[in-house]
Amino acid sequence: DGKQRQATVNVLTEGWHQLYPLGRHACPSVIFDSGGRCDDAIYAIFVRAEKNQGRQAVLCKSTDGITGWHIVNDAVPDGMESSPGLRVGNRLWLIGGSAVHWDHKSKRICYYDLEHPAKGWQDATVTGSDGFAARMGHACVVVDDSTLWVMGGLGPYECLADVWQFKTGSNRDTLHGTELKASSEWKPRC
Repeated sequence: DGKQRQATVNVLTEGWHQLYPLGRHACPSVIFDSGGRCDDAIYAIFVRAEKNQGRQAVLCKSTDGITGWHIVNDAVPDGMESSPGLRVGNRLWLIGGSAVHWDHKSKRICYYDLEHPAKGWQDATVTGSDGFAARMGHACVVVDDSTLWVMGGLGPYECLADVWQFKTGSNRDTLHGTELKASSEWKPRC
């Protein structure tokens, strides 16, 4: 079409590189999966060491995932610093308990509205999820611009083999849960 476009490309030399976007004492604990539907930015929660304050979780953003990381929000919901994270539309979602800490089970769901960042993290209103058990070690995937799935994990007493579908409501503040299959084709697992 005859149009020209300029772009800046970050080039790394061959080999392994140590990247410390927030300093040597910070590491990513959650990288928000967008299901390949968003290419404007990558979001992640980094946990960093603070002098005399222990560890702090912060929400960060980068356009390429390598450089230019900056803090977007420094008030990640307590206990959700390592919960599975997804980007569905213009919302970041943290789902349930930890992906790594066996004693951090939860069924809490929080969201961060990228269009209204001043509101910070908020608890979602969730309907239709009476049987959705607190869990950790579960998997979450983006299905489309209004749907996510939660699969398996370690529940209160045993490993789970369930699949839950959550769809956003018209205002996107509400999720409606539906258990797709009480027992999936795989064996219960965390």
